[in-house]
Amino acid sequence: MSGGNCPETPRQKMIGMMYLMLTAMLALNVSGDLLNAFDLVDQSIRNQKKTTEEKLGLSYYNFEAKAQQNEQRVKPKYELALEVKAKSDSLVSYIQSLKQTMIDVADGKDSGSTPENYVNKSDQDKAAQVMMVEGGGKRLRQFRDALLSYRESMLNAAQADTALPVDSMLIHSIGAALEAPSEKEGDVVLNEWGSRLFEHLPLAATMGLLSAVQSNVRNVETDVVNYLYKSIDAASFKFNVLVPLVIPESQYVIQGGQYKADIMLAAYDDTMDPI
Repeated sequence: MSGGNCPETPRQKMIGMMYLMLTAMLALNVSGDLLNAFDLVDQSIRNQKKTTEEKLGLSYYNFEAKAQQNEQRVKPKYELALEVKAKSDSLVSYIQSLKQTMIDVADGKDSGSTPENYVNKSDQDKAAQVMMVEGGGKRLRQFRDALLSYRESMLNAAQADTALPVDSMLIHSIGAALEAPSEKEGDVVLNEWGSRLFEHLPLAATMGLLSAVQSNVRNVETDVVNYLYKSIDAASFKFNVLVPLVIPESQYVIQGGQYKADIMLAAYDDTMDPI
């Protein structure tokens, strides 16, 4: 028979300690599994970004080849595509530098850690410290401004040819992929946006979110460059049939008179109905 005031026996104390240790170990295992999951997601996004960059290389190669074939017609679009590339590279590198700064604060500058290989993946303070605390949130505002500036540049590039109708799907995808609060929305909205990216999250999760932004930048770059490439011939008339045409001035000729007619080469596409 036992009572509430009975002292614990050494055996009961040992069982209690073992229970606490088991609980702690289970908690650590769950945390470790979550961190590994965040790490795998980040790695997957980085691999996807790398694949997109390889495809972009082919797109620029095709663009350059076409520019060499017809410099006068292609050069303006090709130069605009190169501007898109430069701005995309700059933003991706800037985001990478933010990631490295967070890793340096979490692991130490002399640790040799990189955003792809670091130790303190479970840290929930350093990302917010770097982006939202130091300098009164200066880096967060700079990050927001960089995204908005890039988005505006891509929207302008996608609407540079006023002779073509606006591609509304492309415009929408650019806006959706590069969401960020405007300066007019104020610091409250800015901090709420920053909190979703950097506060109360393991560093591994923040790395994954920033990698996703980098991947979005590359996807937008791909869409805009492909649009520019396709727009080169968008206003051109395409045909697959050439026929000679003879259009006489008169349907009959009087004996001894002159026969006059316009002779020309006509082109059309027999796979499409004329509008």
